[in-house]
Amino acid sequence: MSVFGLFKPKPFVATTEIADGEARAGAELIDDHVGKKKDGVVTKADLDKTRELLKKHDAFVKAGKNEKSPLAALMLKEIATVRASLDHLEAALHGPKPKVGNRVYCTSLRVDTIHDQGAMKTAKFLAANIGGGKAQLNLHEVDEVRGALDVREHGGPPTPAQAAILAKVEAAIVSGDFDLKAFRNIELFMFTGKGGLVQHGPVYISGKPFHGVYKMPLPEGFDFSDAEKTKALLDGLEDDFKDTGYDRVYLKNDKGELFVALNESGGISRVKKGFRAQFKDDGEYKDSGEVLRAVDVDNSVSEAIFGFWSKLAKRLVDGIKGRLTNDETGKAIRDVADKQEGSLTKGENFRAMLLAGSAVASMGVATINLPAAAIVAVGAFTVSTGASLVAMAATDKSDLAVLNRAGVAVNREAAH
Repeated sequence: MSVFGLFKPKPFVATTEIADGEARAGAELIDDHVGKKKDGVVTKADLDKTRELLKKHDAFVKAGKNEKSPLAALMLKEIATVRASLDHLEAALHGPKPKVGNRVYCTSLRVDTIHDQGAMKTAKFLAANIGGGKAQLNLHEVDEVRGALDVREHGGPPTPAQAAILAKVEAAIVSGDFDLKAFRNIELFMFTGKGGLVQHGPVYISGKPFHGVYKMPLPEGFDFSDAEKTKALLDGLEDDFKDTGYDRVYLKNDKGELFVALNESGGISRVKKGFRAQFKDDGEYKDSGEVLRAVDVDNSVSEAIFGFWSKLAKRLVDGIKGRLTNDETGKAIRDVADKQEGSLTKGENFRAMLLAGSAVASMGVATINLPAAAIVAVGAFTVSTGASLVAMAATDKSDLAVLNRAGVAVNREAAH
């Protein structure tokens, strides 16, 4: 046996996947008393051990020493249930099941999160007339309509339920409430996550395009002029999205709708609160809006390395401006700092650091030990940069939280 055999997955069965009631009860009893207890799994080793315990139990019972049985804590009915379930559980053992690619992408979505107006209208019809609601479209409604349309396409006789669905769909086609192409786009998105059904991008801010743009639901009658409520709303979203790994820009359009735009990597220093945003739809600039908040995270190597130092350099510049007041050197440095402040980009970090360093050196403060400060700076650079890189590498980019808040019940993740 090779060393790799030690790591070969052992056959098991989860108690929750057993359909037969008696067999599941037996598995749960074994899980409670044998092997690794209450882990929701029964292994081949657990079943072998249970058979041994049953043999010992039978021997003690035959000798009239029931109290000595290793199963004395179980009722006779429980022991009989365990005994009857063993062969069933043995047959149900399996290794890790391979991941299959036939899981649907999402099982439901909010109708008003859909980007395309034709698809939204079709979704509203499906939710209200095939399903039991108006705001949420479920996969059940899509499956029911797809099944009825497939029967019609292949010339088969529909069931009474399918005939009723087809009658509703045909009437909706005439009224303009149902579009077959839009329906196929909805179906495609719910099964694969592809097609951009809930993507509202691109949005351009200061010339930078944001392609991952999602519409967020708002409380009824929400008023963005209420600064306190707007802040609370954005704080709540930010709490959910802080671990996505994306830069986040919150913006509202001129219709009073709220969106969050995601940026995969690189800085968004040219995006600020109050900046204008331009939505580009089908090649036309049809809608515009305003940035409410921009959150820049270290999601690229350059940001992980230099982001900390950019902030430190700005702090040093601020500190220098505050400490140097009267001498000519201080005045000169303050003049340079004034020009640098507010324009520190990633490419200017080294210049900013040199500026701060030369300012400190020019101060002539006897209490500053430059060699020691240099050692501390090198150490700080190594630690902070390493920590930033590790944090960046450990953060998986995922729009799962954003999609869920947008109203998409994701069943598996898919690249967009």
